[in-house]
Amino acid sequence: MMTSLFTGVSGMQANQTYLDVISNNVSNSNTVGYKAEQVSFSEVLNQTISGASAPDASGSYGGTNPMQMGLGVGVACITTNTSVYKEINIYILSISILLDITPEVNI
Repeated sequence: MMTSLFTGVSGMQANQTYLDVISNNVSNSNTVGYKAEQVSFSEVLNQTISGASAPDASGSYGGTNPMQMGLGVGVACITTNTSVYKEINIYILSISILLDITPEVNI
């Protein structure tokens, strides 16, 4: 019972951090020089319920995979997007719209 509650609470806390980062990105989207951030998640812990088994000697039955139960999720890191390609692509797209240039595709 406690493990299922811990799993739910850890998911809610990680989701709250994700929403905080997204709202920070939205509120600072027009700030000059602001770099967007993103959240990466990771597993907190896995509990092995049953181990793996090898195939039998006759070869008629295969082995079994181990069974594991996850015990929640956590925030691995919050990274800053330092890519300038996004800004360059937006700039090129806005110039092509402004000049009414449509790219030609040769098939």
